[in-house]
Amino acid sequence: MAEQEDDEVCEAKLDDRDSVMAIDDDVYDGIDFLPDTYSSLLQQEDVRCYLYKRDGKIIGFMSTQLINGRQTLLVSSTRIAKEHRGVGVLSRFKELALYKYLDDVLSTAPKLRKITFAVSDRKLMEDPQNEQVAIKKLASFKGTMTNGSLTEDLPEMRKLSLDEMKDICKNAETRHLFPDGIIILGWKPYRIMVENVAVFTHHSSNRVFLVNKTSDKESLPRFFSAGSYFSCKKGIYYITDLFGEASNEELRGHINWHMKRLYEKAEETEQDVVFSICYSPNLDGAVENLPLCYGLEKANLCVTEIIVIEQNRP
Repeated sequence: MAEQEDDEVCEAKLDDRDSVMAIDDDVYDGIDFLPDTYSSLLQQEDVRCYLYKRDGKIIGFMSTQLINGRQTLLVSSTRIAKEHRGVGVLSRFKELALYKYLDDVLSTAPKLRKITFAVSDRKLMEDPQNEQVAIKKLASFKGTMTNGSLTEDLPEMRKLSLDEMKDICKNAETRHLFPDGIIILGWKPYRIMVENVAVFTHHSSNRVFLVNKTSDKESLPRFFSAGSYFSCKKGIYYITDLFGEASNEELRGHINWHMKRLYEKAEETEQDVVFSICYSPNLDGAVENLPLCYGLEKANLCVTEIIVIEQNRP
């Protein structure tokens, strides 16, 4: 697809923030993380963010990040102005950005072989370039939390250290945790590699990893969870990612811990909450209604599953 004279792709800067937010004010039904994380995103290592301009006006935004030991380019945070959707602008944007800057990326990442992104639209699987490599479900809830909905009579949790997370990623016997060889955190996919631990912890400075307090520090856990949050139009958005298999009581213990953390943040900021659980299909039915016990109601968000796609590098 040829570049038009009035089209321009350039790198985003910190002072472009307001123009980027103006592209679309209702991304993901109001649970867009970009307004809260734009500045930190642009300053992360191996991240490049691009603008798509037409006649000098910003109509698109996209971020890219080298992950998986600099072997994969993660594309995320993509958005196109509503009046320019459905006419090939997004495809054009990706093509121009990737080709324009790929030579620079390859000079520092000669092993780059794949491009990956997470989507919620199964229609994208009709593209022969796209290979589905993982899928998880997303159950979401909303409302105003109350302290009385929390409980203390559940298994206690402890936080996993970064060293423990690195040990998990080094272990060859993690299929029960990551059957596809992928860990999805905050809607972003990473291969199970030690190099990625620093990447996905730096991406969200408030992310925590939990196991049952009785879990042996020297053994590989059979189940763990991760939780992170950000501010958005809907209030505080908290996402809990689940990995492995657990008893109903253990699941409730993990959800209750994350709910307690969310309550404390919501009370501090006096905001409503949206709480999502990202889980493998094997946990279907076990977790999807748990947050209803905390006075929340189901949120009919546009995203109900996260599909991880990979493409070969152009």
